[in-house]
Amino acid sequence: MGRCYTLDNKLVIPDTIEGLPVTELDTYTFSQTVRRREQPPAEYEGEPEMCGEALEELTLPKHLEKVGAYAFYNCFHLKNLSCCSTVRDWVLSLIDVLVDGPEYLQAVPR
Repeated sequence: MGRCYTLDNKLVIPDTIEGLPVTELDTYTFSQTVRRREQPPAEYEGEPEMCGEALEELTLPKHLEKVGAYAFYNCFHLKNLSCCSTVRDWVLSLIDVLVDGPEYLQAVPR
C-alpha cells in the first residue's frame, strides 16, 4: 500500500483491499516527504492525503507483515498506533516518530 486519502485524522487501514490482504506498507506511506519514487497526488476523489502532521491515530490491518522505511517520517502528531503482532519488519519506520516525535505514543495491541 502506497498512500491513504481521507478527511479524518484517525485512520483505519482495512484488512483487505479489492479482496487481497494488506500485508505491506510502502516506504514513506504516511510521510509528506517522498523520496526515491514518484510523488503521489495530493488529493484523490476530493480527499486529501493522510500524511505528516495530520495523522493522529492509526489502526493497521491484521495481516500486515512489513512497514516500509520512513513510513511515519515527520508524523509528529501520531499519538495512537494499533496493530497485531504479525508485523515482523518495521524497517526504520518508527525511528523518526520515537526519537523526534511526540512525547507520548501509545501502542495498542489489536
